[in-house]
Amino acid sequence: MTAEPELEVVLDGLTFAEAPRWHDGELYVSDVHGGRVLALSGRGARIVVELDDSPCGLGWLPDGALLVVSMERRQLLRVDGNDLTVHADLTRHAPFAINDMVVDAHGRAYVSQVGFDFHAGGAPAESPLLVVAPDGAVACTEFDLAVANGLALDPSATTLLVAETLADRVAELSIGPDGELRRRGVFATLAPGSLPDGICLDRDGAAWVACPEHGRVVRVGRGGDVLDVAQLPAGRRAMACVLGDDDRRTLYVCTTGTRRPPERWVADRTSRVERCRVTVPGAGLP
Repeated sequence: MTAEPELEVVLDGLTFAEAPRWHDGELYVSDVHGGRVLALSGRGARIVVELDDSPCGLGWLPDGALLVVSMERRQLLRVDGNDLTVHADLTRHAPFAINDMVVDAHGRAYVSQVGFDFHAGGAPAESPLLVVAPDGAVACTEFDLAVANGLALDPSATTLLVAETLADRVAELSIGPDGELRRRGVFATLAPGSLPDGICLDRDGAAWVACPEHGRVVRVGRGGDVLDVAQLPAGRRAMACVLGDDDRRTLYVCTTGTRRPPERWVADRTSRVERCRVTVPGAGLP
């Protein structure tokens, strides 16, 4: 294991930063309870789109249009310049909030869902991943996951890794020629209580995994060996991560210093985007 990298703050004052994505020289991030998607560059931060709902997962269609998860409305929204339209309605397949997303080169979107009423303290339940075709048609996997959260697609687009938050593991799924998913096994089992959230992959096939309850982002290899750690200061939680910049060797981490309920996230605005340099560049999506 190498020495722990030190994180520096890139942007603060957010309600709840999530789903960081590096795209065309900018870092995109959803400010969930602020109802907006931001893009960060050397010129500062700009608002890409504002919603009357909570945005989360982000991805791009082959024609360049941005897709945004609208969590509570359970829709995928298409952002094309100033136009905002519904790309897919997932309400029939997701009884509760949808969450993260990764979009492949064909425009196929893989979407995770919470599976129960998280904010009301409902009983945890397993639920299927959702697969949205480029034309907006929605299908469910034939298996359930223990609160699927962050998603990462390998460079060959034949393997999908999924953080199963309540199982403290990263699942490994096979992707067929038509985008269908099959459960392959467990990529990594994490320390108890990790509650993994956002994830991303690097060129060596390892995964960076945000572990909110442990206040850190860990780089794990297949089987769960911890290879590197980016530790946050006491009291801060890591929610999601992505490898960005032109060389994809900057680890961007979405963090917060506030716990539930959402009203506190909005009032306290302790969420940040932080970053550190790492040795192995990113690969795949996001």
